[in-house]
Amino acid sequence: MNKIKLIIITVLPKSLYNWMRKIKRYRWNFIRKHGFDKYINKADPIIIDIGVHAGGEIAGMFAMWKSAEIYAFEIDPIAIEAFRKMWETELNDNKTKLTLVESAISDQDGKVEFYRSLCKHDADDGEGTTWAMSGSIKAPKLHLERYNISFADPQAVESVRLDTWYDENLAGKIIDLIWADVNGAEKELILGGLNTLQNRVRYFYTEFYNEEIFEGQPNEDWIRSTLTNFEHVKTIDHNMLLKNVSL
Repeated sequence: MNKIKLIIITVLPKSLYNWMRKIKRYRWNFIRKHGFDKYINKADPIIIDIGVHAGGEIAGMFAMWKSAEIYAFEIDPIAIEAFRKMWETELNDNKTKLTLVESAISDQDGKVEFYRSLCKHDADDGEGTTWAMSGSIKAPKLHLERYNISFADPQAVESVRLDTWYDENLAGKIIDLIWADVNGAEKELILGGLNTLQNRVRYFYTEFYNEEIFEGQPNEDWIRSTLTNFEHVKTIDHNMLLKNVSL
C-alpha cells in the first residue's frame, strides 16, 4: 500500500527535541534491561512498532538485533517530525531496514478520528512544551484527571487494519515481535489484526490498563481472552509480553 504523506509545517522546539533524546536513551536501556533477546534469539527479526512516537525504542532494538527489519507506525504529525529529526542522521547502516508508515492502525481501513495530545507543563526540562506521546484514536477519559495534558478536537486521519497491511506487505512471513503503544486503542488494533496476530506473530508486547484511561479501553482479561493462541510471559508496569504458543 502507498504510505500516507503528511505536510508538516511545525517547527520542533529545541526543548522538545532534547526531551525526546532523553526518552530515546531511556527506552534503549529499557529494552536491554528486560532482556527481550531471551525470547527472540536471532539477529534479523521482523518487528512492527505501533505508536512509535520518536522511535526511542528502535535504538535498543537495533542494538539487540543487528539486522532487524522494523516497520514503525505513527500518525501524530509532531511525533513524525521528531522521528525524522532524530533518525535522519543516526541510523547509519540500519536506515534501509527501518520503514516509517504514516498511518494509524485500527479496526477500519479508511478514516478514523484522532485526538492529538497538546501540552505538558511539567516536562523534564522545566519548560512548557508540546507533547506528542498521548495521542489516540480513542477519546481521553481518566487520562484527563490524572495527567497535565490537553487534547485537540478530533481530526480525521487515515487508518489501516493490521490484517490488511500484513496481506499487502508481509504476506506469508512471520512477525517476530509487535511492540504496541496505542493509548487505549488495543481493542481496535487486535480486532483489526486478529488473523495476523493469531497466526503470524510470535510475541506481542502491549500496554494495558484495567480501567478506562481512554474511553472504551479494554482491560487485561479482554486482551488475553481474545488472543486465544497466546500465553502470558511477563508484566512490566502497565505492559505485558504475550507469546504465541501455536508458532
